[in-house]
Amino acid sequence: MSTSPDVPGLGFRYDEDERWPAPNPAGRPGVFKACVAAQAQYVFDTFGKFPGTVPSVFIMNYVQAHHLDLDFYDRFFKPGAYLRTHAEHMQRWHAGRQGG
Repeated sequence: MSTSPDVPGLGFRYDEDERWPAPNPAGRPGVFKACVAAQAQYVFDTFGKFPGTVPSVFIMNYVQAHHLDLDFYDRFFKPGAYLRTHAEHMQRWHAGRQGG
């Protein structure tokens, strides 16, 4: 759609919501919906579930690794602020090098 009545546009429709700063283009009527439905059906027929390549409930696990400045924690926090594995990390993984 066009904002000008003199310019018909290419037949694309868009969705509007007062919370959005701009309209959301949604494609030509019936085309995008037909395309998404065909893709979803293909995935379901091929894998027997949708989504097909990940678990239906997908939980991403994250791991964060860093060196704690143990002197800082010893000075400003109470005992138990870090784990034994943190305390032993430099010795176990870095051949005894000291530092945070």
